[in-house]
Amino acid sequence: MKIVYVSDVSKTARLLHQLFREVVLYVEVENIMHMMTDNTANYIAAGKLLMEEFPLIFWSPCAAYCINLILKDIGKLQSVCSVIEHASGIIKYIYNHCYALYLIRKFTGGKEILHPTPTHFATNFIVLQSILAHKDELRALVTSRECVSSAYAKYSEGKKFVESVRLSVFGRMCNNYANE
Repeated sequence: MKIVYVSDVSKTARLLHQLFREVVLYVEVENIMHMMTDNTANYIAAGKLLMEEFPLIFWSPCAAYCINLILKDIGKLQSVCSVIEHASGIIKYIYNHCYALYLIRKFTGGKEILHPTPTHFATNFIVLQSILAHKDELRALVTSRECVSSAYAKYSEGKKFVESVRLSVFGRMCNNYANE
């Protein structure tokens, strides 16, 4: 409908309100029931101004973003953080070593184990679920003749990877957090 270039200006509540207002007037207020935006302070203020001016419009912050922020806070808890770090270590080892990646793809029938992204905190919990879903394949991999006899298994990094997968405590912890 409309593109507005605002990269060069500060996105104040007033500016955002003005931009949202223009859209409301263009679309016509009776055709809008709900607006959803980012939930930073400037967007919250702009949403409130919009609802004051147009009482028929309901504004809310993006639910996915709110959930992501909640998961970010949960991920900072020490017990959760240690499980996520443990899972990240397993994932990093697999995706940084071509033979380990070859083996996991072989043992999972070509399925990937998901890995986290730095900006989406929900992915940490998705990674835990993914590792949990492939725990049998991971355990089969680290006890397989191919893995045990490989050069990778002889290095300290490989030994640490094998031990990480074998730890049943990690499996239980991963199961607890992935299902919550």
